[in-house]
Amino acid sequence: AVNLVDVLLEAVVSTQSTGMKLHDEKFEVLNYKLNSTREQRFLPFNAEGYQYVDSSGNIIDPVNCVKDLGIYLCDDGSWGINIATIAKEAKRLAGWALGVFKNRSKGTMLTLLKSLVRPKVEYCCPLWSVTSSDWRIFNDTSPEGSMSATA
Repeated sequence: AVNLVDVLLEAVVSTQSTGMKLHDEKFEVLNYKLNSTREQRFLPFNAEGYQYVDSSGNIIDPVNCVKDLGIYLCDDGSWGINIATIAKEAKRLAGWALGVFKNRSKGTMLTLLKSLVRPKVEYCCPLWSVTSSDWRIFNDTSPEGSMSATA
């Protein structure tokens, strides 16, 4: 079995030997907390017992949420931050389109929806595969959260 930490350490050493410099200040550690029972904390593969250091010897502190390739990954395995961010961006794009384009014809609205809003919402959706309870963000009925094409 290959240890991920050893592979990453080998990559750091090889970059140093070739003269490449890594952006150590951008390193982040995300430890998934899928089951935090008392017994599991004492098992040897528990991530809470490890400390990761960069090539300068500085300890990399774990974070609760990391953005990678436009997707937010959280240590508890939830997708709430990712979904909220997508919903906010989709609403912003829809609001921009409604503010810029005066024409409210079905063809114009569908074109704007399909070209601006839909790609933002559908990006990597098979990865975060939302449940029905996660979609409540899109069904927000508050005045500041509504996304109406008739406004």
